[in-house]
Amino acid sequence: MVRVPEGCLEQVRAVITDHRNHVDRPAGGGLVYDWQPLTQRPEPGRKIVVWHAAEFQFAEHSVNSEWLLRQIDMKKIKHVTAWCYQHPITPPSFDTKR
Repeated sequence: MVRVPEGCLEQVRAVITDHRNHVDRPAGGGLVYDWQPLTQRPEPGRKIVVWHAAEFQFAEHSVNSEWLLRQIDMKKIKHVTAWCYQHPITPPSFDTKR
């Protein structure tokens, strides 16, 4: 257990969550993807982002890690070059109540 100064609890939780999700946030606050080679397998049940080869225009999209694991097992990953864990996403709030 760690004591956290008053007013810093949310920031500390965010840092812990980022560490668990392998997210590296530079001092400027932007997100940095921690790309992994296909030789390293993601944890099952996690959301990941995959990076496609040049013929797919370097597209990236979010998928379940089971999809990539299945593609690796079936040797159908010629178009995927790397993966990383998906950053936590906060859904938009369009609530206009004040």
